[in-house]
Amino acid sequence: MTIQRRGLTGMTNREQKFLPSARQLTSVRRTSNLNSLTGLPERLDFLRQVQQLLTEKKLNGWCVLSIDIEHFKLFNNWYGQVQGDELLHTIGHQLALLAKENNYIAGYFGGDDFFLCMPDDDKRAQAVYDLIFHCIEDYQQLDGFLPLLGICPVDEHSDDISVLCNNAQIASGAVRGKLNHRICRFSEQIMQQLEKHQRLLSDVRIGIQRGEFTFYLQPKCNSLTGNIVSMEALVRWNHPEMGLVSPSSFIPLLEETGLVTDLDRYIWESVCRTMSGWIHDGKHIVPISVNVSITDMKAMDVPAHFREMVRRYDLKSELIRVEITETAFAENSNLVREAIDRLHQYGFTVLMDDFGSGYSSLNMLKDTNVDVLKLDMKFIEMNVENRQKGIQIVDSVVNMAHKLNMTIIAEGVETKEQVDMLKTMNCIYGQGYYFYRPLPVKDAERLLSIIVPEDYRDIQRFSGVSPMPAAPSQQWNTTPEIERDVIATLDSAYLLLARLNLNTGECQLLKRTPPLPDAQMPFSRFSNDLVRQRLIHPEDLDDYQRFMALAHLQTEIFSGRRHMDFRFRLSDGKRFNWVELSVLTSRGYTQQEPWVLLCIRRTDDMVNMEADRHYQRELEYYCNCDALTGLFNRMKFEKDVSLLNEEHPDTIECVYIDVVGLHEINNHLGHQTGDSMLCMVAGTARSFFPNDRLYRIGGDEFVILCCNRKHDEVLLAVEKLRMTLRGAEYEISVGVQQGTGRENVQNIVNRAEDAMRRDKEAYYQQNGQERRMRSLNEKLDRLMQEKQDADQFIRVIAPEYIAVYLINFAQDSFRKILIPDFFRDMLDKCNGSFRRAMLEYIRLYIAPEDQEEFESLTCAKIVRERLAREGTIDEHYKRSDGMPIHLRIMACDGLNKEESIWIFAKDTEET
Repeated sequence: MTIQRRGLTGMTNREQKFLPSARQLTSVRRTSNLNSLTGLPERLDFLRQVQQLLTEKKLNGWCVLSIDIEHFKLFNNWYGQVQGDELLHTIGHQLALLAKENNYIAGYFGGDDFFLCMPDDDKRAQAVYDLIFHCIEDYQQLDGFLPLLGICPVDEHSDDISVLCNNAQIASGAVRGKLNHRICRFSEQIMQQLEKHQRLLSDVRIGIQRGEFTFYLQPKCNSLTGNIVSMEALVRWNHPEMGLVSPSSFIPLLEETGLVTDLDRYIWESVCRTMSGWIHDGKHIVPISVNVSITDMKAMDVPAHFREMVRRYDLKSELIRVEITETAFAENSNLVREAIDRLHQYGFTVLMDDFGSGYSSLNMLKDTNVDVLKLDMKFIEMNVENRQKGIQIVDSVVNMAHKLNMTIIAEGVETKEQVDMLKTMNCIYGQGYYFYRPLPVKDAERLLSIIVPEDYRDIQRFSGVSPMPAAPSQQWNTTPEIERDVIATLDSAYLLLARLNLNTGECQLLKRTPPLPDAQMPFSRFSNDLVRQRLIHPEDLDDYQRFMALAHLQTEIFSGRRHMDFRFRLSDGKRFNWVELSVLTSRGYTQQEPWVLLCIRRTDDMVNMEADRHYQRELEYYCNCDALTGLFNRMKFEKDVSLLNEEHPDTIECVYIDVVGLHEINNHLGHQTGDSMLCMVAGTARSFFPNDRLYRIGGDEFVILCCNRKHDEVLLAVEKLRMTLRGAEYEISVGVQQGTGRENVQNIVNRAEDAMRRDKEAYYQQNGQERRMRSLNEKLDRLMQEKQDADQFIRVIAPEYIAVYLINFAQDSFRKILIPDFFRDMLDKCNGSFRRAMLEYIRLYIAPEDQEEFESLTCAKIVRERLAREGTIDEHYKRSDGMPIHLRIMACDGLNKEESIWIFAKDTEET
């Protein structure tokens, strides 16, 4: 790439006076270590050079200028690492020439971060921008890869160059994403805005812990009947000082920082908890849709989380619906489509939210796999000037969506005029202030109690067929020959053709192929015969019986559906083949004469093979992937290690990661918080190692295998991963080892694990117990205060109690109810192992004559057998200081049979 440099000329005498001399600059540069890629001094050398001049007060009228390329990671993805390095080399070369020609100081901080120390002049800054712009001019998509410049002036109070560099980067970040404003000067207003954002983020974290966030429910309605068919959960923040805060004030910031995932999970859980309570209390319910962002999908395995969540609250998946914004498809369509496919597998309905908000096109509809399309309110905001255009847009979208069997919901409906227009377009479902404003949960609950909701299965997948009367069909042009051909085609393609009366269950046979039973019988008997004769594949049996239940067919068809399909495997006496069962309303259908057509047709062998391959891929996915994080699991890791030993790549890098503090978080904040931490680590690792193999091989241990990558690249990615997680108040221990393809891969992994252990030991030695827990303490303060209150309550009602635990020796885990400080210290020293802590307690605190008998209680088998035999275990022993202690062990009713309650109390009988 050839760049024409633009020299900077026309300095005034006044400016010349403040410039450091060439001799001074040569002096400070003489000991520089230059980066091999860019040819510029690296961070420490740049800071040392500029700090020397700053200390000598020779930078008056100068500034520090930061430079980076927006979306540079995407540049590497599009053009490759080699082109990315070439661009960095070109920029570094041009900045080096510029610095030499004008007596500036240039530096390279890694990644795409460059710095200049130069005279503070807007024209000079613009010239630097033009120089960098021309470096990327040979590449396309310039709007996406534009330079960002931040300027921080040097004044008489400046004494730390690191602060100036940091302020310059803050200034450049303030204009990120603004195409017409690419150079920004640091100011106190920018810092105040940044501090405001940080306070807001802190308030959000605290607000989630304190339960300040809630959700309102906005109904979605059938405009023909006025009935409510579902609702959408909309987050609200009841701030203790600011009152009700609008989501637009904090959601964009949370999406930018990734904290939106914590808030979304909190809202999802709250919705499921509310829905479960309604069902338990026998209240009317409709499905509730929740919002999922692209940030959530990058940070966690959303489909697996939703499946586990509805199971935990004992909810049907059809009651919780997922809304994904249209912009998410534009940002990462493959990730979104894969997530939707898995959500469909688990029975969830997916809606595309805000269609038309920025990226939509009719062409996009054919590539989406959503069930429901929500038209953004901008499509139906019509005034005199754009009324006809708006009608044409809505008409095109609705028609296209109906042809693709997608349901349409118009959101933001505010006037009767809009509703009437939408009806003429066969868009009968709407959401907006015309129907209902967002309601507090209690108000929505009361509304459902007085307005009978419409059957929510009316809006289901593939229910987008127009409810309006169909136009009269054209006259068929037939001859006897054509009729014979049509009949022959139907005969070869269909295994069953029959009419079914949904009211009476009567079946009228049109065509049957053995071994299908005779359909000239009651429908229930026909369906049962298919099951009794074992013609349905066992894996499809439950779904088939649910689909073919007459009550289910009545509910679906009577609620407005005109076409239902179900695919399953049917035996022909030799093997199972994929077939498709369709239920179609016949012409002239009415609820008084509800005749429908039952069709079972063959699917070709290619479909069968593709379906088999799909199930095989799905099975392989579940066998090889970790359900929580979506990464590969240990089984897949062991397979890949064996394969790599056969493939012999040139080099193999192993990154071994351990999450610090997971045990404490699980114990103090609960496993849900611990799971969020693991998902955060997994999602962040994905972003820094997008093309490598990532595995979760244990509770808090991850492994990344990188083939044929430069060692420095891997180390840089690891450091960025560590820094990103540290910014989110998470800490990891990491070991990195490189080997050749001829070396046994497991040996490389073992060395990386050893390196991780050393890193972990160094972390604990450097930070100590107090500093290691400092970040956790902020999260634990409120919880520990509540725990202290509970401890005080127990001591009041049972003053003789010393400690109370719920123990599971089989898993070497426990939950503390009342714990003395000395035993908490023991647990920390034993890395959270209750058994090891108890053995240490026996050695230090129990009288020698009682130690052997007490030690037997650390064996799970002995405790389990004694509880089964005695019901309650009572042991009396003395501590080494002579105090008599009474230990009572009891089984926990209704819990895991391995769990038991241990109560340590002063032995009042002996005293």
